[in-house]
Amino acid sequence: IYEKGTDRLLACLPGRTGVLNVPQGTTAIGKGAFTYCYLLERVMLPPSVTAIEDSAFAISSIQSVLLPPNLESIGKNAFNNCISLTSVVIPEGAAVGEGAFRFCVGLRTVYAPGSGTMGDPSTFAYQSPGLVVYAPEGSDAYMAAITQGCPSADIGRTPQKLHTPNHTHPQVPMVDQ
Repeated sequence: IYEKGTDRLLACLPGRTGVLNVPQGTTAIGKGAFTYCYLLERVMLPPSVTAIEDSAFAISSIQSVLLPPNLESIGKNAFNNCISLTSVVIPEGAAVGEGAFRFCVGLRTVYAPGSGTMGDPSTFAYQSPGLVVYAPEGSDAYMAAITQGCPSADIGRTPQKLHTPNHTHPQVPMVDQ
């Protein structure tokens, strides 16, 4: 469901299951658009999406989401309480809001290769002890990970090949588009 006269996705239809490929041309995922979508497993966002608004995916059952490489912002609590989410690649330069990945207890790896900004240190709050954040030393993601007690031996070690040609990390499950 889209906001009238815009390319802003407001809501996912109730009962949607499996994989959702958001249509090309969509520019924003609206506030709470996927909140409480308990049957949706994966969401594929097209390159046209530049903003994910506050609580867009909060308390949903998504296991993976493909974030586009030119994403500019991830709102406050955007993925809060997505307990099935296991891995995420934060595009270079994206601004990440307060608590964006708070209570994502299934989250195991976060790749934040760039100079994006984090809203505050609670970005990765209340995670499982096994969360590993790959981020440049001194970056906002690095500092947020340190603050939340992520394993310091793994923070700052960036894999040789972070992105594949389709801008995703090999560990992020892929679905044919």
